[in-house]
Amino acid sequence: MPVCNICIDELKEPVCLPCGHVFCGTCIVGIINTIKPATGLQPCPTCRRLYSIINVDPSTIPPPIRPHLVTSIRKLYMGESNTKPLASAALPSAAVSECGRLAAENKTLRVNCAVWKRRAELHAAATLGLLNLARLARDCNQHLKDERDDLQRQCNLLKRKLEAEESSNGTHSTKPKSESLTSCFAVLNNDDTALLAAACAPYVRRMSVSRASSAPAIIIPNSLGEPPEQDLPPSLKRRKTDDSLPCPATGIDSLSVKLEHGSPHPPLAPRKRKELML
Repeated sequence: MPVCNICIDELKEPVCLPCGHVFCGTCIVGIINTIKPATGLQPCPTCRRLYSIINVDPSTIPPPIRPHLVTSIRKLYMGESNTKPLASAALPSAAVSECGRLAAENKTLRVNCAVWKRRAELHAAATLGLLNLARLARDCNQHLKDERDDLQRQCNLLKRKLEAEESSNGTHSTKPKSESLTSCFAVLNNDDTALLAAACAPYVRRMSVSRASSAPAIIIPNSLGEPPEQDLPPSLKRRKTDDSLPCPATGIDSLSVKLEHGSPHPPLAPRKRKELML
């Protein structure tokens, strides 16, 4: 049973306001009488919407308008419903046919479920194999890439070493060696050709055999052998041909004999010998 919002009790002689709220008849009359000064418009106790409490005499209203006239406070008659629940109607034939169709589909799905499950397992295995193959290919690609980078790094190092060796060989070319050889010719006298040939032969042989030495030096061995004809400079070849000089070893021995017995040519100064060694 509904409850009145004014007396907080069950509705007794319920009345309805134009706003739709329902109260007890005595409660709403008491609210109207409480408000001072009395006015023709009263607010609803719940929503504060104004409504009129003036009653219009129906005899003063034309008959065509009377059916449309609605009073502000209407009396309600609330009672228990005498209607009984309707009996459930029989299911239509369409619903029965739909149930039969759905049952047949369910049966077919149960039969084909095993086949579809097997197909799904095969597809999953194939997909897993492809994923493993792709992973192996990616790892192999990374490994080959690392090897390529390592080989490229080693190749660059070897190229730099080769360029450094070539540059060092280019800086120590035959040009400065020939210049030092010319200076040796200028220091010595013309009569000391045999000694010059003996001293320069190992130097020229070293120059033709190895170009990797950074600081070549003139080394006079203890036992001097005769150098090949092609290793001698052109000037020495001409002097040897013109003067018919003996071998370097014989020339050195004869020179030492001349110096011991008083040769007209004085021996080389120590400074000149040092320049020759350098």
